[in-house]
Amino acid sequence: MIKKSDIRSFEEDEEENTKTLKITGFRIFSPEELVEFLEVDLNEWEIVRQKAGTWEGFRKDIEKNLTFENGKADGYIIDMGKINTETLFRTEVILIRKSPIPVIPEIKPIIISPPSRLEKRERTATGNRDLIIPDLQFGFEKDQNSGVLNPFHDRLALDIILQVIEVNRFNRIFILGDAIDLAEASTKFITSPNFYFTIAPSIVELGWWLSKIRELAPDSEIFVLEGNHDKRLIDAIATRMPFVYDLKKYSKEVTFPVLSIPNLLSFDSLDINWVGGYPDSFVWATPKLRISHGSVVKAKPGATSSAVVEKSTVSEIFGHIHRIEYVSKTIHDYEGQRSIFAASPGCLCKIDGTVPGNTLSQNWQNGFAIVDYLDEEPFIKIVEINKNVALFEGRMFRGFDNTETIQKDLGSDFRFLN
Repeated sequence: MIKKSDIRSFEEDEEENTKTLKITGFRIFSPEELVEFLEVDLNEWEIVRQKAGTWEGFRKDIEKNLTFENGKADGYIIDMGKINTETLFRTEVILIRKSPIPVIPEIKPIIISPPSRLEKRERTATGNRDLIIPDLQFGFEKDQNSGVLNPFHDRLALDIILQVIEVNRFNRIFILGDAIDLAEASTKFITSPNFYFTIAPSIVELGWWLSKIRELAPDSEIFVLEGNHDKRLIDAIATRMPFVYDLKKYSKEVTFPVLSIPNLLSFDSLDINWVGGYPDSFVWATPKLRISHGSVVKAKPGATSSAVVEKSTVSEIFGHIHRIEYVSKTIHDYEGQRSIFAASPGCLCKIDGTVPGNTLSQNWQNGFAIVDYLDEEPFIKIVEINKNVALFEGRMFRGFDNTETIQKDLGSDFRFLN
């Protein structure tokens, strides 16, 4: 039987649903003996792990006979001139609560403050050129031990986009959809615990980048199209919390639902147009060019664009497949001969296997597109980002890591990785 006199030190660390007990001074022969001594209720707690260790302790062999009276010692201490060794034991037991207590994590409020000069106003066309920004896939995987957030989105590729905007004048900027990954909200796949509580930081950082785009392009009209990943939020609400579906705040103005991408990202404040309704989320750039997120995926390179252009009578630009593709065809009809194309400009997320997918070796490419027009006829230039470098119109753009600036601007305690 364990005696209290055997215990040299005792530590207890208890959270809502876990308890850790560490005891030094005796050897434990069974977990039951330990929990009985510590009066742990095994109807409430379950032992999930235990470990024990030993080490040699040293002390002098001393004979002593002391008494204390009024703070004074009386007696003797004799050093026998020997060193005694003894085996010391340390035991650790980890328990979990059999009926877990619901834990509501503390989530910091999402605050996105657009620059003050971005008040809503009439947009003035600054040229006949559009910028096409493909899938951003903003999201994170969280390390369960350190809490560090490893981004799905590629900050270096995104920085190239900011540089391109800075030296060009765009009439419109189209973000093709899947701006945010929302892995945690998926109703189709089993969600890994590494994705828990990552939506809030994804929203915050995406807001930072959108604010930068608006700051560099104050006169451009900006469109964000809904993609299948963006739609995960609405699907999760409809599946798990239908009572808040389409819930809107009280306002005399038409507003977005409270739990929606455009509301969480303050699209009204940033003067950004939201194009919802995936898979029917698309914009007619001109009567000859349709821009969408896309819903067709073919396995072979080039096959998706071939399938799209085969069925179309106008040119199409789409995202969704994360690949750079371009296929054209010539149509002969009553109006004569004309050419159309179907094109995908790639993606702006990481292509090294970080983004959850079917395989670590995805056939993906980073890139973006520029569209110029002549009498409504679109002329597309797909710009590949290869090894963090893009070459466009005689300029070289190399991505810069903005991680430290993002953390400083957000003033948050999110621990990002590059």
